[in-house]
Amino acid sequence: MIIERKIRKLKIKTMRTKLLLLFLGIATAVSAQRSVYGRVNDGSNPLENVRVVNVNSQAEVETDTKGYYKLVVATGDVLRYELYGFRKVEVVVEDVTRVLNTVLVPEVNTLDEVVVKGEVKSKRSQAGLQERYSEDSSIFLTATGFRDMEAVAGNVDILAEDGINFSYTCILDLMRRFNRVRVFGSCLDPGQNGQVFLNRAIGNSILYPQPVLYDIDGQIFTDTPLWLDPQNIKRLAILNSLNLANTYGTLANGGVILINTKLAALPYAGKDITQEATGSDAVAASYLDKDRPQYLLDVEAASNTNAALGVYEKYKGMYSSSPYFYLDVAKHLWKDRGDRKAVEQVLSEGDALWANNPVLLKGKAFLLDAMGESEAALATYQKIFELRPNYAQSFRDLAQAYTMNKEPKKAAAHYSRYSYVKSEKMMTHKSSDFDTLVMREQKQLLREYGDEIIPDYNKFLNLDEEDFAGTRLVLEWNDGEAEFDLEFVNPQNQTYTWRHSLLDSPEQIEKEKKQGYSSKEFLLDGSLPGVWKMNVKYLGNKSLTPTYFKLTQYSNFGKPNQSEKVSVFKVMTKNVNFELASVVDSGVGTGR
Repeated sequence: MIIERKIRKLKIKTMRTKLLLLFLGIATAVSAQRSVYGRVNDGSNPLENVRVVNVNSQAEVETDTKGYYKLVVATGDVLRYELYGFRKVEVVVEDVTRVLNTVLVPEVNTLDEVVVKGEVKSKRSQAGLQERYSEDSSIFLTATGFRDMEAVAGNVDILAEDGINFSYTCILDLMRRFNRVRVFGSCLDPGQNGQVFLNRAIGNSILYPQPVLYDIDGQIFTDTPLWLDPQNIKRLAILNSLNLANTYGTLANGGVILINTKLAALPYAGKDITQEATGSDAVAASYLDKDRPQYLLDVEAASNTNAALGVYEKYKGMYSSSPYFYLDVAKHLWKDRGDRKAVEQVLSEGDALWANNPVLLKGKAFLLDAMGESEAALATYQKIFELRPNYAQSFRDLAQAYTMNKEPKKAAAHYSRYSYVKSEKMMTHKSSDFDTLVMREQKQLLREYGDEIIPDYNKFLNLDEEDFAGTRLVLEWNDGEAEFDLEFVNPQNQTYTWRHSLLDSPEQIEKEKKQGYSSKEFLLDGSLPGVWKMNVKYLGNKSLTPTYFKLTQYSNFGKPNQSEKVSVFKVMTKNVNFELASVVDSGVGTGR
């Protein structure tokens, strides 16, 4: 007995030592400083003199006349944005954060009564330009708001959507159609020389020419957007004149190319969609299919799997730097053709693109979960855990992956490690809805595999009956910057919306980032039978990259006949409320 106690103490001591070394490594990684830069605006126009404060280091800067700022940060720091008359915004810096473009909204003071006699909307005002945007190809959404290129003084070349055909495989091919442009590099092999120069860009040096700056849907890019599919471009303009480009500063010495995509974050009007007879304006998820890239349309049109792989090989050279290309093709090969061997081939060829990026790895893991490839998903979650060992979500995801892979002892070990790390205060932690989610899954693991984990576990553990019986929904997203509205519509047409944005729920997002999780649990308790709909309105993730959502539906949760269904969605179109799932014969409970 004494020997057993000593062995047990030694194991605990060893585990503590390993965890301590692990988190010392984390602390070193977290303390590594870097610069984060970005731009602050009010949704249309840049904001000058915004005070940007690193709450942790107390370092601060103010935005310049064009709204730009740059500040030294470390992972885990909190940046606060302040300007009189506007609501404060706080953003937690993550390991993948390099650019933070922030929108501030005015403080609203409610008046007792306001009487509006009339309204005159100028065609040149931001509201007027926005209203005409869909029909007028000369109006662009830029980093400084909406601009009418036909009303400016200067040299502007405009290309509308109808001038872009399928022969252009990347931005380099498209730019070659302009006379005053020099293009280096090939879409098949862009390498480091995939760049665009304007011959007469004012402010450019003859000896040391500067490539063009890109303003894409109001976001600034200094690198050539080789990832951008020309078929997704709605309109393009080339700014040659200094007076047009001076708002971008010295970055625009080589000229500016404005690009608006079909996915630009404009308020959704919904003129071409008929609302269903519900209390929601949600459209079918198939509506988003219209924005599929050309390579995916061609792969889908192939007569068989071999032909589809041939199309994939044709486009691979053009999209070799796009992780979403590989994930798109892999999902099609699984979902529409059921060829898992082909999926494995495509994913393995894209591995180098997401090897060290936990956000992209999570997108891959979601796809593998939906496919039921538990072994491959487990390997992916293990890699994510290595990259993010200080994230609560990493512990939970790896425990779940072990559970799905029929390794309950290892799953229980990771749940225990998470509890230990919390108790030892090795990670920033406050009690949260995420802990409720983890506790529910941990108890379910013991109910299902208790004797295998701890022989005669009932003698040592008193597990209460699961206090919930019905449908359990768990929504996860791969990018911590993702903002969205999640809407439930019950059988009586009543709606409930859970808002996940810095504007509506800043405390929730701060808690998620500090603790390191990106999932939410909802319980449907069966009290109101019928068809429930779950809709999502995506609001963006501060970049032009898509967000992946994973929805797991557990039917008869906690019961011997429990079953689950996993769905994965890639979303990039903003401000469109679309149907994520329908659940039959359940009622909505409390979001936990």
